[in-house]
Amino acid sequence: MPSLQKLATTRAQDLVVLTVNFKDAPRSAEQFMAQTDLQLPVVSDRDGARARQWGVRVFPSTVLIDSQGVVRSTVRGAIDWINDPCKITF
Repeated sequence: MPSLQKLATTRAQDLVVLTVNFKDAPRSAEQFMAQTDLQLPVVSDRDGARARQWGVRVFPSTVLIDSQGVVRSTVRGAIDWINDPCKITF
């Protein structure tokens, strides 16, 4: 997730990065973010509705959603958003 944080920082003018807390209590997500020193907004998905809507079945996953709310791409598994030579451009 550090590379996702860096991506959010370097592309702040044209990109919003949200993290999703899947089925955990909000306090668990807050503790995780504090322990990892991440400064990303957290959206709660307590019942898994967003995961189902976005077709997420594997964790971690990254869902790229355009400004109209349309899912444009899903990346299953971890990815280094800064250094990976096959990173998705958008």
